[in-house]
Amino acid sequence: QLEKDSAEQQILVESLTAEHENLALEFATIDEQFAAAEGHRQEQEQIGASKKKEAEETESQAETARKRLFTTGSDLEKARSSANFAEQRLSELASELERISLERAERETFLETARDEKVLASEKTLLAKREAEELRARSKEISEQINSKNRDLQEQRRESSRIGSEQAKLRATLSALEEQKRRHENSSKGVKSVFQDILPSNQDLEPLVKGTLADLLEVDPGMETVAETALGRFLDLILTKSASSHIALSDALKAGASGRAAFADMLRLSTLADPAKTFEAPAALASQIRGPLANFVRLQAEADSEANSVLTHLVANILVVENANAAAELSSLFPQHTFITTEGELFRGGWYMEGGDRSSVSGSYVGRNREIAELAEKVEAAATQFEAMQIHLQSIEEDIQNLEIERRTCEESHRNKQAEISAFVGEEASLQARLQEAERALNRFNQDSSRLEMERDRLHAQEKE
Repeated sequence: QLEKDSAEQQILVESLTAEHENLALEFATIDEQFAAAEGHRQEQEQIGASKKKEAEETESQAETARKRLFTTGSDLEKARSSANFAEQRLSELASELERISLERAERETFLETARDEKVLASEKTLLAKREAEELRARSKEISEQINSKNRDLQEQRRESSRIGSEQAKLRATLSALEEQKRRHENSSKGVKSVFQDILPSNQDLEPLVKGTLADLLEVDPGMETVAETALGRFLDLILTKSASSHIALSDALKAGASGRAAFADMLRLSTLADPAKTFEAPAALASQIRGPLANFVRLQAEADSEANSVLTHLVANILVVENANAAAELSSLFPQHTFITTEGELFRGGWYMEGGDRSSVSGSYVGRNREIAELAEKVEAAATQFEAMQIHLQSIEEDIQNLEIERRTCEESHRNKQAEISAFVGEEASLQARLQEAERALNRFNQDSSRLEMERDRLHAQEKE
């Protein structure tokens, strides 16, 4: 635009120069006309009067032309000076506008970069705040889990304590029953003397004695009274591996006035014939018969095989029936068999009956082994449960420790994230300040640019004038 304005100024100068030249030419022509007029005046003085007026007019025109020529020269000089000033000023303005344009472009680039950085800082701040909130929420969730685990831990500890107490009670009961069984506390005086005094002081006899029949007996639930009634005093029968020990044990009892006891040689008894007799119940009474007593009693698995012969001999020909009427009728029909009701009433030979109060045949004596076995199972189950509980408690404690570590990590990460947020906020504020300063600088550049462009337009307007 400045080049175009300069070209127009040059054209104006050339136009003024041409006009000046035309005026100079016109002045020369007038001079020539004036000289011709003077010569003509000399030649024609006679017509001078008439021409004098014309000459004066011509001279006036010449003077006017001279003045116009002077004025035109002055205007031309002023125009040239003005054109030179305008050209110089336009060049300065072009340079200044170019500089402002470059600096404005730099500021705009900086401003765009600052805005992008501010947006990025804002995004980082929002992301950090979101992560901090997630960490805070996770820390809160972990705290709730820890509280829940602690409550569960306390509850499990109480349960573990309860199971431990129950286990201790079971062990104490089991130990008491086993001690009673070992000392034969429920047996007769003679049996207790054999196991508490005689055998401990006679080591050569101890290997020959396997215990009493009650020590090895197992009875089905509900058949304890039946078994105690049927076996009676044979429950205290001391089982041995040799009859040679019987006399020695009996002599020891006599020597100490320690009561009486009965002995059975298992090996000898195992060689005798099976005493069982054939039995076939009448059809009318068949539904009242539960079966042979041998179906409901047996020896423990750890008992010697020879001991089975003792039990087989003792329960042979004994049958369990539902009620006393059926037992009495069957006893009359089969006098060689013994019939016992589930209430503990015994019938034998058709003429013998034993019955009455069940307190002396409650079944606790023969049921002791099963009770010991059941208690042992309960103790083992309680021990297993207690061990499992301890493992579970350890697992909960480990979970709590892991959660505590995770919570501390979350809290530390949250603190670090808060510091990071503060840094981002500070960076964002700094960028905002720089952005505002850049915007103010850009506004100043725009104002300067507008002012210079107005001045340039004014100069162009003056050139056109």
